[in-house]
Amino acid sequence: MSQVVSRIGRHLAGGIAAAAFVATFVGCESHQVTRDLAIVATNVDTGLPVDGVRIAQHVEGGWLQGLADDSLVTTGEDGRASLSASRRDASWLVVRPGYEPMVVEFANGSSTPADTGAATTTLDWNTAVETGMLELEMRPMRTRSMRITVLDADTGAVVPHATVEHCSTSYLDHEIARTLFGVPVAITTTADRDGHATIEVPDGMETVIRVGATGRIGSEVRLDPRRSTGVPSEMCITIAEPHYEPTRVIVLDRRTGEPVGGVDLIVGLHDPETGELRSTGVWTTDAEGLALLMKPGAGLGTIEIRAGDRHSDEFRLVEVRSPDLPAIVIEADAFD
Repeated sequence: MSQVVSRIGRHLAGGIAAAAFVATFVGCESHQVTRDLAIVATNVDTGLPVDGVRIAQHVEGGWLQGLADDSLVTTGEDGRASLSASRRDASWLVVRPGYEPMVVEFANGSSTPADTGAATTTLDWNTAVETGMLELEMRPMRTRSMRITVLDADTGAVVPHATVEHCSTSYLDHEIARTLFGVPVAITTTADRDGHATIEVPDGMETVIRVGATGRIGSEVRLDPRRSTGVPSEMCITIAEPHYEPTRVIVLDRRTGEPVGGVDLIVGLHDPETGELRSTGVWTTDAEGLALLMKPGAGLGTIEIRAGDRHSDEFRLVEVRSPDLPAIVIEADAFD
C-alpha cells in the first residue's frame, strides 16, 4: 500500500512541476511574442484623428532605437498606423509638433492616463492584445502666462527695462541627445519701467528663463514641468550689480618662494555679456610683494602680471578677499 501511495505522490509531484514549467513558459511567451497593434491617434480635445504622430522604441538607459525618420512608425491622415510590439518593449516615445510628447508604457493592469505635464501614460498590455488596438490621446501644446518681476539683488528695488529671454525644450531632449522639435527658439521681451514682463510658457516643456540688464550680472531660472509645483503664474527674479571687491594680493617668485616687489598688476574689467575687456587699472606691489587692489567680482575681473623683462610664468599670485573693507558698485557706464 505504501508503495502505491509513493508512486501516486511521485506522479502528483511530477504533474505539479510540469504545470509550473508550462505556466512559466506561457508567462515568458507572453512577454516575447510580438503583436501587431493598430494605432489610433486622436486629439484629446476634439476627438479628431491626428496625423504625423511619430513613435519610436524607448529602451533601457533612456536611449531610443529607430530615430531615423524613415524607420519611425508614423500615423497617416486618418490618424492610424500599425505597430509591432511585445510586452518586453517597456515603453514607446510618441511625438508630434504642436502636441505634448509622451512615453507610453505597457503593464498588466488598468490603464493610467497621462497627467498634465507628466508626459507618461500606462496602458494595459492584455487589453491591447485582446483588442489589437493602441489608442493614443494626443494633448495639444498649451501655454500659460507668467508674470516676471525683475528685482535688484541687493536693495530689492525693481529693475526697469531689463531683458527677459526664455527658451523651451522637451525634457526628453536630454535623454535622446537631440531636439524633438528642432532647434529651440529664444523669445526675448523687455520689462517695463516697473520691472514687469509677461511671457508665455508651454505646458509639458522645460523652460529656461534668463534675465539681464546693462552692467548687471544676469540670472537664470529653469522650470521643470515634472515637478509637482508646476509652472507658477508669477515669479520674482533678482539680478545683481557687480562690485569692485577689495583684494589683497601677494606676488611670489615661483622658483624661490620669496615675495617680489615692484611688480605691476593690471586689473581688467570685462563685459558680463560678451566677455570683452572694457577697462583696466594698474597697481604695483610693495617691497613685501603686497598690493591692495580693487578687483571686479562675479568673474568679471582678471589680473595680469608685468615685471619688466621677466615672464609672468616666473611668478605665483595669491589673492585674499578683504571682507573688512567695503566693496564698491561698478557703475553701468564702466561697461560702455
